[in-house]
Amino acid sequence: MKSIIAKLKLWLVVAVVATLQNAHAKPVEPSPVMLKGEIQLKSLTSIAFSKEGVLFLADPLGMKIYALDEKRTTAGPVEQLEVTNIDEKIAALLGVSTKDIKIEDMAVNPTSHDVYLAVTRRGASLQPAIARVDSKGNISAFNLNNVSYYETSLADIPAKSPHQYFPLSSAITDMAFIDGELYVAGLSGDEFNSKLRRFQYPFTNKTQAIQLEIFHPSHDRFETNAPIETFLPFPVNGKMHILAGYGCAPLAKFQLSDVQSKDQLRGVTVAELGGGNRPLDMISFKDGNVDYMLIANSDRTLMQISSEDLDKQTGVVKGDTRVPPYASVGVKYLSIAEVGILQLDDFNDQSYLVVQRNVDDGTLNLRSKGKLKPSTFRVRGLVEELRLAGKLKQAEDEIVKYEPTGDRRSTSVMWYNLACSYALGNDTNNAFKYLDKALVLGYNERGQYENDPDLVSLKGDKRWKELSTRLK
Repeated sequence: MKSIIAKLKLWLVVAVVATLQNAHAKPVEPSPVMLKGEIQLKSLTSIAFSKEGVLFLADPLGMKIYALDEKRTTAGPVEQLEVTNIDEKIAALLGVSTKDIKIEDMAVNPTSHDVYLAVTRRGASLQPAIARVDSKGNISAFNLNNVSYYETSLADIPAKSPHQYFPLSSAITDMAFIDGELYVAGLSGDEFNSKLRRFQYPFTNKTQAIQLEIFHPSHDRFETNAPIETFLPFPVNGKMHILAGYGCAPLAKFQLSDVQSKDQLRGVTVAELGGGNRPLDMISFKDGNVDYMLIANSDRTLMQISSEDLDKQTGVVKGDTRVPPYASVGVKYLSIAEVGILQLDDFNDQSYLVVQRNVDDGTLNLRSKGKLKPSTFRVRGLVEELRLAGKLKQAEDEIVKYEPTGDRRSTSVMWYNLACSYALGNDTNNAFKYLDKALVLGYNERGQYENDPDLVSLKGDKRWKELSTRLK
């Protein structure tokens, strides 16, 4: 009997020790599970890529986010892209009319420079689709029938209500992949409706989120119920921030470390971009030691803001009076004469990509556009000053210094202008030498060459005929 009691005591001790060890053990983290099969989207409001080519798809009506590896390679860098009437071509691909499609979002695959367009096809029911445009402008439907993917769920979307100002699709308005996590902006069903969620990738269904508040200058009040329309990781005063654009149209900053560590956060409003306006998309690029952001707007031109100006900007705070209707306040911006841009994404070091509505005929066109880099303007101005002063060798030296890291288009124009100066001085050898450099870099518009009076002296030279065969 004593031996039985002793064994029972020993068993109890072992059980207590095991229980205490389990109580102090860290909970087991869920493991990512890769699925294979068909992704059945109920909606598609936002798409985004990681730098490694992972494609993220937001389906707020299905309460899901999907991720699939789209890492692809191309034969070489893609410098320019243009597809006219992109809406008509996508409609034809999907077998509907142009009025029955809406381009919801655009993302460029950084590993291939293929362009992915999220499209809603209207009909008896809304049907999401994805069109892919390759480096040559060919359009194809992106198939989700037999793919390997990860998925995660949304549990806190707003309750459906016919009186709700924002539709359920506002549960996800924009996404960005930052340091191994997918950041997802949108509305929730919480007291603070505006929320920024974070999902570790690969997905495990574990979510962290922060509820956001901002000061709205046009309304002269603090607000928590408007969703971020578009956002961007961007440095301010040496620290990484989330720059977030809201409808009607505050621009606010949130320090990234606060976003990662807090449950609620009041952002600092740094600008009002104009009442009645919606920021649609943002991208960033670097020029020397300065970062720049571009903002596409529904009712304003394209805007360019520098990190230097953001570093100096204090918060726009609540006052006694509202900002006048449609006025802009806060951080200064360069207004770029581009309107009708509905979608915007980075394309390469020298250019960005847009889906832009032609204000004359209403068509939608996909095209790349050059980034306006201040360093380029400084070099072009210096080269032009030297050239017009007859200091051609010094102008050449400045172009040579700029060319390795400079904008290809700008370099070609500078070589062309230098060739014109040599032609005007009857130095045909140097004129053809630098025209050749311009041609190699892509400055080859036939009308420009044939109608430029600076080049008249070259047309009797046998080399002009060979040059003409290379013009477009």
